[in-house]
Amino acid sequence: MGGRKVEDKAAVLARATAERAEREVQRKHKLAAAVVQRWWRGRSVAARARNSIREQWDDQITKMETVVNTFQAR
Repeated sequence: MGGRKVEDKAAVLARATAERAEREVQRKHKLAAAVVQRWWRGRSVAARARNSIREQWDDQITKMETVVNTFQAR
């Protein structure tokens, strides 16, 4: 038969089932990776926003302290 391998129906079904299961595992893996990436991006953005707000707050406090010190010096 020219080196062709003939599979019986049970073997074909078993192989198809195994391939389907592997695709499902890969799909779940991709979804899990997307969840982790989405979580990480969210936390990173939140941290940057928090740091930015804190820097603005510190700048405002420094300016306010300068104004208070100027009026106290008079």
